[in-house]
Formats: sequence, C-alpha cells, structure tokens
Amino acid sequence: MNACLDALFARPELLRQARLRPDHRHRVVVLEDELDEELRVLRLRLGIVRHPKSHPMQPRGEEVLEILDYDVPAGTIEVAGSRNLTRHGKRP
Repeated sequence: MNACLDALFARPELLRQARLRPDHRHRVVVLEDELDEELRVLRLRLGIVRHPKSHPMQPRGEEVLEILDYDVPAGTIEVAGSRNLTRHGKRP
C-alpha cells in the first residue's frame, strides 16, 4: 500500500484533483482497501483531516475529515465526501 501512496504523491496532476500537496503525504491515512485475487491494490479509500479557514461569525477552528477514493489501475482520485468532526463529536 505504501508503494501505491508513493506513486500517487509522485503525480502532481492527481494531487491537484484532490486538493493535495506532496507535503500532505504524512497526513493521509488508508481507511479501506480493495485487493484483487493476487493481492494487488485496486482501490484505496483515503482520509485526511483538514482545517478549513474559520468563518468570521464562528471564531473556533473546525476539523473536517475529507474522504478520497483512489482507483489505482485507472490512476484517478476523487473526493468521495467529507464529515465535519467538530460538529459531530469527532466520530467518523
């Protein structure tokens, strides 16, 4: 799996699709994986905690878990969803 993540983070055009940068590599966690019969990685569901800029009417910072689906053979990544951890008691 680390090789798949290394390959992803070596492709800046894919990173831009998911609003990732090379320095985010240490913050991304694998939430789920899908393997084929030969145990090759087909898909990875990744998570990254983001800290969006706070709104002037809401001074506290928030944490948002962003979920990304990486299709390894196709070489595509997309944002699958997000969850505000601050509002939901930090339960993903």
